[in-house]
Order: sequence, then C-alpha cells, then structure tokens
Amino acid sequence: MKVKCVSNNIHKFKGNEIYNELCYRYRLPNGILPISIDEVYTVYGMFQDTNNCNSYLISDDDFEYTKYPVFIESHFFQIVDNFKSKYWESFKKENNSIMNCFREWESIPNYYEHLIDSEKLELEIFEKYKKLMDAEK
Repeated sequence: MKVKCVSNNIHKFKGNEIYNELCYRYRLPNGILPISIDEVYTVYGMFQDTNNCNSYLISDDDFEYTKYPVFIESHFFQIVDNFKSKYWESFKKENNSIMNCFREWESIPNYYEHLIDSEKLELEIFEKYKKLMDAEK
C-alpha cells in the first residue's frame, strides 16, 4: 500500500473534531509532522480504531535517525496504491480495533516498544519486512 502526503500540519484541522486529539497525540508546538507534502510513503501496517479511523505505519522523514516506523493518521494522506501487502495479517484487538501488519508484530510481546528501543531482533525483523514491502508492486 502506498500513500501520498497531502498535509503535514496539524493546525489544518483546527475546528475539526479531531484537532484536539491530534494536538494531544503529537504535542508539536509548530504542528508540523515529519512527513513531506507530495511524498509517497510505503505503508508497513495499518491500525483501525473502533471509530474506523485508520493510522498508517510509515517510515517518516526522521526514519534515517530513529530507525523505526511511526503511526500517522490517514487524514494526512491520500491512498495512491490500495494494494495490501502479502505480508500483512489482520489481528483483532480486545477493544475491537484491528491491526494489519506482519505476523511478528503480534506474536512477539511488546514488539513495537522493543523496536522503538532499538532492540536488535525487532530492528532486524522490521528491516526484513521493510525491504520486502518496499519491493512489492
């Protein structure tokens, strides 16, 4: 799946019901997310909350330094290729939200937390799937 950034500014949503949630989640004084307008991003996973709001797991513009992907709400993107990765599986959470991602995301306890902490195994797993998904279609 590929998405194109159509906005990177939280303040664009001022007056919208999601504005306060975005401000709370990102806590960016200038409201600018580390994504580039018109840039196309590969989606490595997709989270759908109980309100049917999607967040895409992408390698944002800080990825070169952080080495881990981040979730950013679909409001900032336009889908340019709706092809779902063959490496995705769907996992229903206890609160009825859904995570579409590679198997290890769910099978390894606290996978994302370990990935953010730059744990070797989790980094290697993500790098493997990133390479595979980047090469799809």
